[in-house]
Amino acid sequence: MFHPGAIEVTRLAHYTGHRDCVYALARFPQSPFVYSASGDGSVARWDLREPLLDGVINARVSSSVYALCPLPGTDILLIAENFSGLHAVDMKLKKESASVKFTESAIFDVQHSAAGTHIYVACGDGQLHLIESLALRRLQSIQLGKDSIRCLALDASGGLLAAGSSDGFIRVLSAQSLKVLYEFRAHDNSVFAVRFLPNGLLVSGSRDAKLKTWDPAKGFSPVQTVPAHLYAINSLAVLPASAQRQALLLSAGMDKTIKVWDADTLRLLKVIDYARHGGHTASVNRVCAIQHPDFPDTFISCSDDRTVSVWRLKEPA
Repeated sequence: MFHPGAIEVTRLAHYTGHRDCVYALARFPQSPFVYSASGDGSVARWDLREPLLDGVINARVSSSVYALCPLPGTDILLIAENFSGLHAVDMKLKKESASVKFTESAIFDVQHSAAGTHIYVACGDGQLHLIESLALRRLQSIQLGKDSIRCLALDASGGLLAAGSSDGFIRVLSAQSLKVLYEFRAHDNSVFAVRFLPNGLLVSGSRDAKLKTWDPAKGFSPVQTVPAHLYAINSLAVLPASAQRQALLLSAGMDKTIKVWDADTLRLLKVIDYARHGGHTASVNRVCAIQHPDFPDTFISCSDDRTVSVWRLKEPA
C-alpha cells in the first residue's frame, strides 16, 4: 500500500510538439498509443514505447479541441471541435468516417456509454446532447441551466450520468432517458471535474480548489470536503486498485501541480511539481490513467505549457 511521502515518481516521457495549450487526452484500451489535442486544432499520437520520439499529427480541425473520446472496440477517435461538433476519425487508417455539426459553443467534455453505442456531449451553452456513436446522429438534446456544462462522468453501472456546470451545480441524470434525478449546489463556483470512485462515491473538483465527495446511496448528500489545490482543479482521474496498492485519485490543478490521493479517504499521498519532479510549468489541464499491462501505475498529463508528460508511481524498493 502507498503511504504519504512514500511514493516514488518517475517521468517516463515528456512530449513536445503542439503549438498551443494542450487540453485533451485519450487512450484506447490495450494500446501503447496515447492521443492529445490542443488549442491549435491538432491531434497528436504518442507511442509510450518510444519516449524520445516526436508525436505524429494524426488529425487537424479548424478550431480548438477541449475533448477527445475513443470508442471502445473500434479504432475510432471522436474529436470535439469547438463551435462546430464532432469528427469520427479512424486513427489506424487516418481517415474521417463521419462528422456532425450541432453547436456554436465550446464542447467541454465527451463521454461514451457503457456499451459505447451512444455518446454524451457537454457544451458551453448549457446543452447536453445524446448522439449515436458511429453514425454521429443526434438523438436528443436537453438544456441544463444557462451556464456551461464543464464535465461528465458515468457511474460503474452506466445508469447514472453526472454533469458539473459553471453555476456550481452538479446534476445527476438517468443515462438512458436524460431525466434529471438529482440537482444540488456542489461548489461556490464552476465544477470542472467529476468522477465516480471505485467505492461508489462521486468526487468533484472546482474552481474553488476543493475536492468534495457525495454519496449516491443517500441522495448525493455531502461526505467530505478537502482543500486540495491553490487554484482551480481542472481534471480528475482514477487509477483502479491492484494487488500491490489501493485505488488512487489523481487531480490536476491550475497551480501547475498533480496530486495523488487515496481514493477512499482523500488522504494526500504525493505532490508532483516542477521543482521536485520536472513537472509542468503552467496549468495542468488534464490527467488520464493508462491502464495498460505493460505500463502499470502509469498516467499522462497535459498542460498550458504545450507539453504532454507520462508518469509512473511506485513504492520505494
